[in-house]
Amino acid sequence: MPPAEAEPRRRIPSVDSLLRSEPGKRASANFGRVLMKRTLGATLAEVRTAASRGLEPPSDDVVLARAVAAASRAAGGLTQVINATGVVLHTGLGRARLPEGAARAAARAGAGYSDLEIDRDTGKRGRRTSRAELLLTAITGAEDALVVNNGAAGVMLALACLARGKQVLVSRGELIEIGGEFRIPDIMTASGARMVEVGTTNRTRTSDYRGALSGKTAMILKVHPSNYRVVGFAAGPSARALPRAPPPARTAPPRRHVRGSRMSGCARASRSARRSGRRSRSHPQTGPDGAPRGTRRRLPPCCSRRRACGGCRWKTRG
Repeated sequence: MPPAEAEPRRRIPSVDSLLRSEPGKRASANFGRVLMKRTLGATLAEVRTAASRGLEPPSDDVVLARAVAAASRAAGGLTQVINATGVVLHTGLGRARLPEGAARAAARAGAGYSDLEIDRDTGKRGRRTSRAELLLTAITGAEDALVVNNGAAGVMLALACLARGKQVLVSRGELIEIGGEFRIPDIMTASGARMVEVGTTNRTRTSDYRGALSGKTAMILKVHPSNYRVVGFAAGPSARALPRAPPPARTAPPRRHVRGSRMSGCARASRSARRSGRRSRSHPQTGPDGAPRGTRRRLPPCCSRRRACGGCRWKTRG
């Protein structure tokens, strides 16, 4: 490196020299030496990057002030601000405010030990979300509830539990990406559900959902667009207007081979043999599978395809 380019970087102080200074010692006493060392290292790395582009490095006091500010933000925790964005439920600002009663309850529980996962009646380990689940089911009328830390986790668990391997209908205008790079198609794929897109990006009708319903449909997913909206020539049904998904298709019962009687030919032959005390020629009982090994069984007419018919309790060998 030429001397002209190396000179600005040589004037950058080291972490140790700043920590040994009087302001550095006071900051280490307030915030801890470990935290100050980490913030000074990050600040000096930014200064070196700027100096490599030809910028003049700041003074030692400015470097130390930046590191102290970063340490103060980390050690002091969250700072109360005024929400002037116009968005009431703002994720970046902590979503909704806690009621004063809830805030006092959280502070009271956090100040000591609590029965978080202890059943006080039995003394055994319980569930930490049992109280919240009771309140949620009482308010919503649902059969059960599950408390999660974000909406993406709730959607993931609901799809994996109720729609794994089945179809889920969703409007094309609701295939969105929310904060944290959570995308609705990716969540549905990870849950094992099979996504079926209906409608268009700007307009989805109730008839679109109804036309896509089938016996393989497990549910209809209605996604809140969050901070994303389509305005103008756009429309979509409300959640109450959505059609109900049909019940899952049941597998048809096996067809029984019946000829003039409620019993098949195999069953009639077996019953006749039992009554007469003789062994049926069609089903000699000399082996665990109903036939001697190395021989071919004589089959009745109803088992001409060399398989057990619907009313026959015997397995055949082919």
